[in-house]
Amino acid sequence: MEAETLRETTLELTSNFELDKLFENIFASLAKLVNYDSASIEMINHGHIEIVAGKNIPQDLIGHKYDTDLVRWNGPENSRKARIIDDVQLDSQFIKFEQTKYIRSWMGIPLLAKGSIIGFLNLDSRIPGFFNPDHAAIAQTFANQAAVAIENTRLFNLEQSRRKEAEILSRATSSLANILNIDDLFENILDWLKVLAPYDSASILMKQQDNSLILAAKRNLPEQFQIGQTIPMSGEWMEIIRDLKPLVIEDAQRDPRFEKWGGTDYIHGWLSVAIFSQDSMLGFINLDSQIPGVYTKEHATLVQTFANQAAIAIEKVRLFELEKKRRESAETLMRAAADLTNLLDLHSLHKAIL
Repeated sequence: MEAETLRETTLELTSNFELDKLFENIFASLAKLVNYDSASIEMINHGHIEIVAGKNIPQDLIGHKYDTDLVRWNGPENSRKARIIDDVQLDSQFIKFEQTKYIRSWMGIPLLAKGSIIGFLNLDSRIPGFFNPDHAAIAQTFANQAAVAIENTRLFNLEQSRRKEAEILSRATSSLANILNIDDLFENILDWLKVLAPYDSASILMKQQDNSLILAAKRNLPEQFQIGQTIPMSGEWMEIIRDLKPLVIEDAQRDPRFEKWGGTDYIHGWLSVAIFSQDSMLGFINLDSQIPGVYTKEHATLVQTFANQAAIAIEKVRLFELEKKRRESAETLMRAAADLTNLLDLHSLHKAIL
């Protein structure tokens, strides 16, 4: 009976490629195999463990991240095996949250895909000593299939996401091609950045000859930041120039690299990329978010790619405006020369004097 239930539940995991629905299926299927009061799924991502889904857990825990720490598994060598804690309230190694004081017995199951740990499936009980090795064995068998389903869904969604990003990036860069006014260009850049990497506020800084920066464009910045304002080249931007790569700050309010000017205490997640044209650094694009950790390496890569195309458009507009000024200067000189030629005619000169 147990084997048949296990077979049926694992088949249910392959029915869709939407992560949220997959997580729901995992919790529902798991409940047919092992009783629990609450459960959660944690995924390892960029050196952090993040709670990505839960059943009967406080909703404010969803999205919570903490450093990858395998202490509760008694070290990395044991993290590939299920672990049972009879009473977490008596275990100093268990990570406790204020909202989970109800948990007594706990069982953690590693999610293994292609030989790597991609996360953990956690089961909680209000009863001390509830989980046993038999529970662990069947949960691990189920978790192995769940991990494969999660990884396949993630890869599918990643491919879909990259295809969508490529399409958006193509439209974004195409939209820059025919703009010949620098202010309109900056506004267009800010519009597309909102699509590529959502922000609460954003700015474009352009480098001056003395290496200072000038605020060339902004979106939703505090009122004290005005277009044309000069801003010193501070440490965070110097780091970008030195390392030749974008800078992602998880929480600007806690990071000493971030220059905390007045009115910027709302900024937590922060992303800055340099605008390069060949070997010249033209300026920076800065994106601000009220949410810590919102920007990822993927966002940085996407925005940097767009910034590279924006640099070409900026240089094009600069050359156009320079040529326009030269043409206007030449026309002014031609008109002045024509006027002077007319004045050299004695009759015209006499009339002009009179």
